[in-house]
Amino acid sequence: MSDVSPSASTSPAPAPAQDYRKTLNLPDTPFPMRGDLPKREPGWVKEWNDEGLYKRLRAARCGAPKDPHGSRGQQDLEGHDRQGAPVGRL
Repeated sequence: MSDVSPSASTSPAPAPAQDYRKTLNLPDTPFPMRGDLPKREPGWVKEWNDEGLYKRLRAARCGAPKDPHGSRGQQDLEGHDRQGAPVGRL
């Protein structure tokens, strides 16, 4: 018979979790690279409302001519509508 007790574990201890940030070549940017838009957007909207940004944009465009092409789609390099642009509006 063996002298090893059945309660003794023969499996090795789990390895500590590796910090992959040190192994990746990520750029160092002055802004946070996070996907937390739902958390940050309300702060931006509040800041824009406090500054009156939307009202200033509306006042700057007041009396300006409207876009001659409207929202008809993409134009070619000469400013004309592309051939396929009006087809969806029939």
